[in-house]
Amino acid sequence: MPSHDSDLVGTLKVSGFVRGRTLNVNSLVHIVGHGDFQISQVDAPPDPFSLNPRVAKGQQRKGQDMEIQDDSVNGAVEMEEVIKVLMKADPRRQESLQSEVIPDPMEGEQTWPTEEELKEAEESLKERRKVVKVPKGTSNYQAAWIVDDGEDGSEEEEEDNMEDEDLMEEASQVGESSEEEELVEEECETMTVAESARDDLYDEKLDEDEEQMLEMYKQERLDQMFPDEVDTPRNLPARVRFQKYRGLKSFRTSPWDPKENLPRDYARIFQFQDFSRTRKHVFRQIEKEETEGAAVGWYVTLHICSVPISVMESFRQGLPLVLFSLLPHEQKLCSTGMHDLIATGFLLSVDPDRIIIKRLVLSGHPFKIFSKTAVVRYMFFNREDVLWFKPVELRTKWGRRGHITEPLGTHGHMKCHFDGQLKSQDTVLLNLYKRVFPKWTYDPHVPEPVPWVRNEQQLPMQEVEME
Repeated sequence: MPSHDSDLVGTLKVSGFVRGRTLNVNSLVHIVGHGDFQISQVDAPPDPFSLNPRVAKGQQRKGQDMEIQDDSVNGAVEMEEVIKVLMKADPRRQESLQSEVIPDPMEGEQTWPTEEELKEAEESLKERRKVVKVPKGTSNYQAAWIVDDGEDGSEEEEEDNMEDEDLMEEASQVGESSEEEELVEEECETMTVAESARDDLYDEKLDEDEEQMLEMYKQERLDQMFPDEVDTPRNLPARVRFQKYRGLKSFRTSPWDPKENLPRDYARIFQFQDFSRTRKHVFRQIEKEETEGAAVGWYVTLHICSVPISVMESFRQGLPLVLFSLLPHEQKLCSTGMHDLIATGFLLSVDPDRIIIKRLVLSGHPFKIFSKTAVVRYMFFNREDVLWFKPVELRTKWGRRGHITEPLGTHGHMKCHFDGQLKSQDTVLLNLYKRVFPKWTYDPHVPEPVPWVRNEQQLPMQEVEME
């Protein structure tokens, strides 16, 4: 039934049995591969597959009026059955098709924080302070690393000779057996077999696949040995290459505003105040309104509004037409993703404020080592980058913590202060973090035909002649 406004959109009538739960006319239905639609009314036609035909015929005679018209031309008898209308949609209670929030560009404007907000931020970040004698010109950050005279500054002496991490593996060789097995000649028939095309196809891209697998194996090994470590570029300043990253004093306790610098697409996502509470409330309402609607097992006809003609074209091509009812708020967009299985696990929470952090580690080598200071090189290659990353805290693989004191020269060498003496085999690390967002690739339409396995290629079966 195409609509008058457009020939490509119309009302689709679908007849079938209700399964699972009671079908409400005010709820939405989802047609697999085509999207969500609204229902205008639900009819109750006669059941063509009744288990008791006699009872069905009796009910049909009592409940339905038959109009018989004699056709003088062909003598045909037309029978029009008056179908019972079970329910019609209520526009006030009908579920909306809106799946995304319509963002208002004016809501994204940010104002300068007030004095009260600044005071609250200062009070929340207040820490216990202590009076320490420091040289003139020392900043607050540098003063935090100066040890007071009353504190215990002596540390236990560490062993000079450390055991090497790399242990020599003992080579075990299996002695070759001197005795050779005797070959037993058996009578056999000689035959010629044509070479199969599978062997040629198997060896065709073997070298390329082996190189790719070897490269992937090397990258995995490097990532295991040096997790998240990257090399600082020589032809590009580090402050430009890593301008989207920031340093954190503590990954666990440092604050990070979840509403900061959100992409524009995030304004289209619905956010529930309490998702679990809303979910429980929806299921309670369904249990209370279980009697309203088409019960399970009924044979009904659904009038679905604004259905594109592509649904009928796909059905005529032999594809199945599957539809199911949606719960309230189920059509709303709350997460992104396509139909590729990436991983399996448990859902922690439906929270758009969850922050996904990407870590990046810059590494340097101690060039000169003193009691509690060291000259580090190979982390940066110019003086400006050292000054740019000076506020970020440093750590080492052996558990030392420190900070950058000042740059030395113009080639990226820097003087660093640590809470203890470094070892010559230690590595200085600087952690940077950046928030990442999932790519907005949501598409409610499923491609036809559905690719069950990506890039699946079936080899043709070839007959092998044997003589």
